[in-house]
Amino acid sequence: MRDILYLLTAWGNWSGSRIGTEYKAAWPLATASSDIRPMLSDADGEIVDRAVGRLKHFDPLGYNIVVAYYRAGCRAGR
Repeated sequence: MRDILYLLTAWGNWSGSRIGTEYKAAWPLATASSDIRPMLSDADGEIVDRAVGRLKHFDPLGYNIVVAYYRAGCRAGR
């Protein structure tokens, strides 16, 4: 379960930091030493993004909750 939580948290950080004008990132990313947020490579981010997108077809409310919590940064209680 922790792996799923980590992947979704990293996906939220990855997807929330994209505006569509970036170059593809090389992995591992060089980040500021103070930035310790979990991140994904572009390839892994796209895989998780497609999986979350498929959730919308089976459970639209669940999809909205996942996106609101992980992508929009609604991390109350953490």
